[in-house]
Amino acid sequence: MPRKLLALIASALLLTGVLTVVIAPATTLASCANASITVYEDAGGSGDSKTFCHAGVFGSIPNLANVAHTQAGICNSIVHLGDNWNDCISSYRVTIDATHCIVVFQNTNYDYNAPFAQHMIAYNNALFSPAYPNDAISSIRIGIKQGSPQICVAG
Repeated sequence: MPRKLLALIASALLLTGVLTVVIAPATTLASCANASITVYEDAGGSGDSKTFCHAGVFGSIPNLANVAHTQAGICNSIVHLGDNWNDCISSYRVTIDATHCIVVFQNTNYDYNAPFAQHMIAYNNALFSPAYPNDAISSIRIGIKQGSPQICVAG
């Protein structure tokens, strides 16, 4: 295959976020199939992004201030006062099966007094934009549904 065609394909995969799945280890691929959330700096699922998977390389994130935002953008500038994802998510995309769940929180350490959204039903690539409220998510739990009523627990 000519190099220009390979570069075009790689660019398209990068833009759609597929490339991270293509180059990930097999164990991460299986985990991402069960539950994943991709966060975006901008509304509409655009701008800089990062994907977190259940039991994958990242898993649940108790404090997004500890997750570096290395790409150019407002979250990696003097305006944001740091190069991290804390309070810098404007939209996110969720994929979960029937047994997993994702909860996004306003506060760090999964403060159940401040959950923004609890995704307890199966979604396939569902986009939530704008993230509510905008630029205020500080922790993300990716877990397994348990109990009645169902809650999202680390797993």
